[in-house]
Amino acid sequence: MKKYVLLFLFLIFSYSLLKAQVPQNNTFKTKEDYYEHQLQVKKGLQNWFNYNPLEEDNTTLQLKLLLESYLMEWINGAPHINLVIDGKIEGEMLSDKKFEYSKELLLSMMFSKVTYLLENKEAESTDFETNLAGVKAMILTYKKIKSQTKNKKKYRTDSMEEYLDWEKDGKLEEEIEKILN
Repeated sequence: MKKYVLLFLFLIFSYSLLKAQVPQNNTFKTKEDYYEHQLQVKKGLQNWFNYNPLEEDNTTLQLKLLLESYLMEWINGAPHINLVIDGKIEGEMLSDKKFEYSKELLLSMMFSKVTYLLENKEAESTDFETNLAGVKAMILTYKKIKSQTKNKKKYRTDSMEEYLDWEKDGKLEEEIEKILN
């Protein structure tokens, strides 16, 4: 089930990857391939957060898309990672048609959750701490977007503004726990 949900979300939000005609890595053919690439994946997950969400340079954008493709291929097939995206936290933001950077926020959440799962072997994707890591990554990415756009309306989304308010008021953990339960 996880793989179908993840694949569906990936296809919806990776139209830009398909449009850019990024070639498939086809690096992962056996179960062992996923374990062998885990260190590179961890580094790739960390490096992805260094990219500017509003990147316009074509070369840098292509590198980012290649990295996203590699990471998504690994996440989708890794036998020891069970990533669940159920829409409880990110659903409202994803449905905001005016906000152009939903893909970046979704990837932030996914990549942060996978990083947490790799660092905490007993954790599950639906655990509070795993989801909190994902929300915090979305907030960081959203702050980057806002800081570069001078708060223009199309670069804002009400659900993320609500998360920022919760963070500012020291209620983020409490509110996320309410959403998850």
